[in-house]
Amino acid sequence: MSCVGAVQSAATWLPLCHRFLFANVRGGVAWAMVFSLIGYFVGNNWKTIEKYIGRAGILALVAGVIAIWMYRCVMRHHRHAVAP
Repeated sequence: MSCVGAVQSAATWLPLCHRFLFANVRGGVAWAMVFSLIGYFVGNNWKTIEKYIGRAGILALVAGVIAIWMYRCVMRHHRHAVAP
């Protein structure tokens, strides 16, 4: 998102370009620090962490599919309830 957003804000001369640039840099620095610290503290225990990340990824995928399905059901019900 930050790559696309940066190009789009520059192409359209977004009035808040400087604010966006500052927020984008802060987000990039935070992202780099978090993943660097994870790498530092995980170290040789990567196989153990990989097992838990794999499980969490599957759970996140299932939760995402269920959330999208529920959203579509609610929107479909809302459209039918509002329509005369």
